[in-house]
Amino acid sequence: NTIGPSGEPLCLIVWDLVGHRQWRLPLPDFVDWPTFPDCAAAVLCAADGCDHLNCPGYPFRVVYVGTDDDGVAQACVYSSESCAWSPVTSCEHPELPLHVRLSRPNALVGDAVYFLCHQETFILEYDLFNQDLSMIYWPPLPKCKCGEYIVMPTEDGVLGCATLMESKLELWSMEAGTDGAVKWAIRRV
Repeated sequence: NTIGPSGEPLCLIVWDLVGHRQWRLPLPDFVDWPTFPDCAAAVLCAADGCDHLNCPGYPFRVVYVGTDDDGVAQACVYSSESCAWSPVTSCEHPELPLHVRLSRPNALVGDAVYFLCHQETFILEYDLFNQDLSMIYWPPLPKCKCGEYIVMPTEDGVLGCATLMESKLELWSMEAGTDGAVKWAIRRV
């Protein structure tokens, strides 16, 4: 286990505010703190058939994504049912180091969780079904900086993003083109 500055083992805490419960999770084996500080996590309900309106808070999964000193992104999933992390998967950009943004919300869309990168042109996609991490490109947002947008699911269940451009809220979505290639399009302004 990785030891923090206080001499205590570092861990992740999942906190159920409604049920007044906490779970302490060991960090994934690939985490080398403090040299592995670029990270983000998403907590997901793992209850079959849950509509999340009266969610019991258990069982759950935690998707953890971090980038190492070389900018290689790595991810795995913790299961509260097995009390274990899945095998680690990774991806890297051929030219640039990747750095995950902790301060922005993540998005669950279908069977994938999306994480922002510090770079202004990349999103990390963790496919829950295939347990695979990949990189996708952002829409061509003019003069947009990383802190000015968020990822989100759209009403019809595809990946979208919102950004504030001057006094306009722009809503974008990822769509399949006629040639099968994925592209970004403005949905509403």
